[in-house]
Amino acid sequence: MGKVGTGPLAVVKEYTSGQWRVRLWASGLKECWFYGSVTFSELIGSGLPDMKVMKADILLPVKFTSKPCAVASCDWGISEWVQATSTTDSIGIRKFAIGSNSQNIKTQNVSIYVSGE
Repeated sequence: MGKVGTGPLAVVKEYTSGQWRVRLWASGLKECWFYGSVTFSELIGSGLPDMKVMKADILLPVKFTSKPCAVASCDWGISEWVQATSTTDSIGIRKFAIGSNSQNIKTQNVSIYVSGE
């Protein structure tokens, strides 16, 4: 894709990298979107009865100069939700699973949005 717009609102580059879609802005803002299958680690205790936490770390397709904002959601399986944390080069996804049915889902589709400079 060529340059779109003018000034700081111009998109200077847009591309895909694996399951990521990336958009770079003239202002220095970077946006990344991910949708795909994620395999989570083994269960660890959450401190709450019948709730376990699983995790996955995913490398970002572009390096950020400061910690970006990240949000994530998973395709609903049984009873779970996800939380995203970030560094300048990776996203940590934490899946909270309630009950044995949800805890047995090790691979799940996840959507991630990341924005920052």
